[in-house]
Amino acid sequence: MAVVNFEGITFDGASYDAGFGLADLPGWYDGAPVRDEGRRRPTSNGNFGVDRFYRDARVISVQGSWTGSSVEDAYEARARIEGIQADGRPSRFEVVDHFGTRWVTARLASAPQCSAELFSPRFTYAFDVIADDPRKYGEEVVSMTGLPTAGTGYVWPAVWPADWGSGGDPGRVDVVNPGLAATHPVLEVTGGLSGGVELVEVVTGSFLRLERVIPLGSTVFFNTRTARVYLDAPANDISSFLTRRDWGGFAVPAGGTRTVQFNALGSVTGAPKLTARYAPAF
Repeated sequence: MAVVNFEGITFDGASYDAGFGLADLPGWYDGAPVRDEGRRRPTSNGNFGVDRFYRDARVISVQGSWTGSSVEDAYEARARIEGIQADGRPSRFEVVDHFGTRWVTARLASAPQCSAELFSPRFTYAFDVIADDPRKYGEEVVSMTGLPTAGTGYVWPAVWPADWGSGGDPGRVDVVNPGLAATHPVLEVTGGLSGGVELVEVVTGSFLRLERVIPLGSTVFFNTRTARVYLDAPANDISSFLTRRDWGGFAVPAGGTRTVQFNALGSVTGAPKLTARYAPAF
């Protein structure tokens, strides 16, 4: 049985000795709901066809019981359940099972329900969460490269034994998605680059060109899901400095690979890096 980690609480489906036991997890192992976008044929049977259908948000129910050694502890545990996401912010909902660790970003869909009166150190609980992005994600993968560098080439005049020189570095990162659904990497570029940066996805030819200084010590983030670019913090949106924005090819399909070429614009200070952060999607 699975173990759920959510809002600092562990709901353990493998043990009922003490703490929060997990009895059922409806919605986690089901496929995400299919959104029906077909239009009925007014004078015939069936619907007009669609080129592509989409999935709706995933609703997950968490059901179980808490067991402890005193009624006082039970009241404290119930208060923890009642206070889940009291700040109203979505958070990571993590499930550990025979697949390993997979997670979604979830928000409460219904207020937690617990036993009203506590006469023993045990009570039942239930609550629902919504994952607006229904895909489950595995652990984060990080790939990094520097700017392209030339090799030294063959030494001339020839000597024996032959010196073939050293190879260069193409300045590319591979993003490999072994999952069952498409995933979107976040691409991070560190300064200093006086004229900005070009990122080229070599499989599809998609192209991002940011013409703006990236200072030494700063980092630019390219969010390929939201198609936004920011400097150091999400509040510093610099998407308007994109002079070319072809985001479509940066999504990595299920079982697919994307390769990103890192090119500098203008002069270079220090050792700029391109980092791709992503998680396989299921």
